[in-house]
Amino acid sequence: MRHRSTMLGLLVVAACHAARVPAAGAQERGLDPWLHERWQDATFADLVDAMQADEEAAGAGEARAPHTEGLWRWRMNGLESAQYSVAEHTLRRGDVAGAIALLEKVAAATTSGELRDVTHYNLAEICRRRLRDAPKARAHYAKVAGTLRHLARRRELGLLIQVGQLKQAAALADRRIAAATSKGARLAMLHALARAWTRHGMADRAHAVYQRIAEEFTPRDIEAILAAARKQAAATVHKLMARIDRGEDEDDLWDDMVEARLTELAAQGRWDEYHAFWHAAVDTWNKLVDDEERRDGEPKRRLLPRKA
Repeated sequence: MRHRSTMLGLLVVAACHAARVPAAGAQERGLDPWLHERWQDATFADLVDAMQADEEAAGAGEARAPHTEGLWRWRMNGLESAQYSVAEHTLRRGDVAGAIALLEKVAAATTSGELRDVTHYNLAEICRRRLRDAPKARAHYAKVAGTLRHLARRRELGLLIQVGQLKQAAALADRRIAAATSKGARLAMLHALARAWTRHGMADRAHAVYQRIAEEFTPRDIEAILAAARKQAAATVHKLMARIDRGEDEDDLWDDMVEARLTELAAQGRWDEYHAFWHAAVDTWNKLVDDEERRDGEPKRRLLPRKA
C-alpha cells in the first residue's frame, strides 16, 4: 500500500475542512483554473466551503449588501470559462438578460453536473439580486442538485423570508423537515430554520424553533446520531482499504468515499455527525495501519487524530 500520498491527502482534507476556505473576493469567486492556476487541483469541497463562508458572512445584512458581478465558478473548459467571463462583463454593463442567456447556454451544454449546479445557483442569485424576481430565483434554486442543493435550499428559504412570504417560508421549512430521512438531517434543518429567522430579525420565531429542538431531541437521540456516524465512517474506511489493496488509487478513493461524505455533512450543517465521522475515520485508519505494521513488520507513516 502507498501510504505516503494518502497521509498527505488526509492532512490536506483535515486542514481544508477544519479551517474552512475564506470567502472569495468579487474578482475570484470560485475555482476556475483558466483564471486562477492555484485552483487547478482544488476539490469541489473547496467551492462548497467558500460558498458557505460567503453565505455566513452575508448574515443579516445580506439584503443590503452591495451586489458583486463576480460569479461562482467550478472547473470548466476554455469555452465555458470565456462564456462565464463574458457573462460577468455583460452584467457589469447592465445587460442582465444577456448574462442570463449566456449562463443558461452553459447549463444546457455542459456535461458536468457540478458545473450545471453552480450555474443554476448563479442564475438564481442573479434573479434574486438583480431582477428581484423571487419566482425565477426559486425555479433556478430548485434545479440545483448534488451537494450544492443544501446551500440552494437555504438561499430559497431566506429569499421567501426576505420578500415577506413568511407563511410560505414556514410551510416550505415544515415540508423539508418532515421529509428528512434521518434525525441528524432533521436536527440540522431545524437549526438552519432558526438561523434564517434570526438573520432576518425575527427572534421570536427563532426562539420557537430552538424550543422545538430542545423538546423534540434527547441526549439519547444525539448519541444515536453520533454512533451512526461513527459506524458509517468505520465501514467506509474498511471498504476504502480493501479497494486500495486491490490496486485502486488511494487518493481518489479518499476523495470519493470520505471527503465527499464530510462535504455533504458540512453543507447540511450536520456538525455533530461531521466531527464524529472525521474522528472515527482517522481512528479506523490508524488502527488498520497499526495492524498492518504488526503483521508485515515494516514501519508505516501514521496519521494521528487531528481536530476537525
